Amino acid sequence: MTEARKPFNDKPINWNRVPASDRMRCLVSEATKDADDARRERSTQSGKQARALRPAFRDPFEAAVSMLVCNCTQEYLLGGGFGVYLSLDVALLGRQDLLKPLAESSGLPKRVKELESKGWLNVEWGRRSASQGRRQTVLRAGEMLQRRIALWSVEDTDVVERLLRSPVIAQGRSHDAASFNSPRVTHVQAEMVDINKRLINADIRWTSPLDGVDLSQRTLHRSFRDEACTLGGRMAGGFWFQMSKQSRFDYLCLQGERPVELDYSGIMLRIAYALEKTAPPRSDVYAIPGLEAAQRDDVKKLVNAMIWDEKPRTRLPRGTAPAFRPMTGRFASALVLDHHQAVQPWLQCGRGLELQRYESDIISRATRLALESGFVALPVHDALYVPYSKTKLAEEIMRTAFKDICGGEAMVVMTGGAEAVRGEMSAGGDLFEDA
Repeated sequence: MTEARKPFNDKPINWNRVPASDRMRCLVSEATKDADDARRERSTQSGKQARALRPAFRDPFEAAVSMLVCNCTQEYLLGGGFGVYLSLDVALLGRQDLLKPLAESSGLPKRVKELESKGWLNVEWGRRSASQGRRQTVLRAGEMLQRRIALWSVEDTDVVERLLRSPVIAQGRSHDAASFNSPRVTHVQAEMVDINKRLINADIRWTSPLDGVDLSQRTLHRSFRDEACTLGGRMAGGFWFQMSKQSRFDYLCLQGERPVELDYSGIMLRIAYALEKTAPPRSDVYAIPGLEAAQRDDVKKLVNAMIWDEKPRTRLPRGTAPAFRPMTGRFASALVLDHHQAVQPWLQCGRGLELQRYESDIISRATRLALESGFVALPVHDALYVPYSKTKLAEEIMRTAFKDICGGEAMVVMTGGAEAVRGEMSAGGDLFEDA
C-alpha cells in the first residue's frame, strides 16, 4: 500500500447500505439462506432443536445479513483490500434506542459468525469493547462472496445508500420515548433527513487516480450525549471525514470546482458571548493581553481546554508549556478569565457539551441553507467546504446561520483551498472540470 493511500484504510460500517438491483438481491438472498443454515447447525450442535425463526426475529436477521454483505461487497469492488470495521460489543448493540437501524441488534455478532462459517466473510476479530481506543472487528469479503460477485457480475452500483438509520443518535440512558418525540428531536431529525437527501444527489467527484474512496458514503448523522439532543451533536459519517485536509483540497471536486474551507473563527467563545448577549472583543478572541508571546494555536488550545474544564485549571494543556514559559497554567488561565469576564459562566464550568450543541446546530443550519441555495456544502466540525465560486454567498449563509441560532455576529474566515485555486488560475489551469 502506498503512503498516499494510508489515510483511507478500513472504513466504519455503513448501516444504510442496501441492494439496488435484482442480482444483488439474489446474492443477499443466498447469503441469508446460508446464514440461516449455519444458525440451525449451531442449534443442533448445542443439543437444541433447530427451529425456524419467529417473525419478530426474521426482519432483524435478514436486515443484518443484507447490511453485512452489502458493506463487504462494496469495499471488495472498490479495491485496495480494505474492509469495514464495527464494534461487536453486545452491550452497545443491544441498547434500547428507538433511533437504531433494524440490523443493529445484540444478534449481530452471531450473524457475523454464521456468515464467516459459510465463507461469506473474512473476519479479523477485535476486542469486544469499542471504548478507550480499542480496535474493532474488521470484515472483508470471503471466498464465497467473491465467487458470487463474479458469478452474478455484481458492480459497485448494485449497492446503494438509503436512509435506513436515523440521522440522530441519542446516547442517553433512560430511554424515555417522550424525549425522542419532543419538538427539539423532531426538528433535528427533519433537518438531517433533508440534508442527507440533498447530499445523496449532489455533484461530488473525486479526481485522484487512487481508489478506496466510496463517494456513495455521504449521509451524515449527529451524535448527542442525551435523549433530548441538547448536549454534543457534532456531525459525522461522510467519506470526506476520513481523509486529510490536504486530500480534500487536492482531489475533491464540488460541482466541477475546487473547494475552499470556510471556518468559524473562535466559534465556541463567540457562541458564549452571544448567549450572554454581550459583544465579543473586536480583535481576535484568542488575542489575550499578557499572552502575546505565545503562538495563537497554543492560546487557542488553552481557551478550548478551559471551555471543557469542570474546575479551575492548574496545568497548561499538553505540549503548550514551552510557549507559555515561565507562566503556570493557573496564571495563564487567570489572564484568559480576566480578558473574557463576560463569559466566565462558560469557562471552567464543565459546559463544553452545551456549547458544542450550539456549534453543531449552527453548522447544520448553514449546511442546509447552502444546499437549499443550490450549491454543495460539506461540513467538517465547525467548517464548510464549498465550491470556490460560492465563497461569498457561503460566508453570508454561515453568518446568517450563526445569528439564527445564537443571535450574535460570527467571524467567518477562509482557512484553506484558496492558494491552490489561485495557483491554478495564475498558471492558466482549469479551475472547473470539463463537463
